[in-house]
Amino acid sequence: MVQHKAAMELMLTGDPISAQRAYEVGLVNRVVPWAELMSTATAYVERIVDNALLVLAMMSRYAQEVTPKGPAEEENLLCDGTAQELSVHALVGATVVLKR
Repeated sequence: MVQHKAAMELMLTGDPISAQRAYEVGLVNRVVPWAELMSTATAYVERIVDNALLVLAMMSRYAQEVTPKGPAEEENLLCDGTAQELSVHALVGATVVLKR
């Protein structure tokens, strides 16, 4: 989760930030060299896809319910959970593509 002071700095200055700074403030989970980007992302997705879809959907829903949301996320969730449903459908779509 991005700390309030870091979020305010990013929003108020509008300054571009490096990948390392994005990692430090919690905007990204991992920073890898450009040459390793696709292989790292593919490995990450394959690890997720290896899990049962129902469990993934349940975990996604649980995380949506219990993790603090930013203003943009709160706004999206006011639409009767549409954002949440789209994330589950995207995960299922990724699974279908990778399992073929």
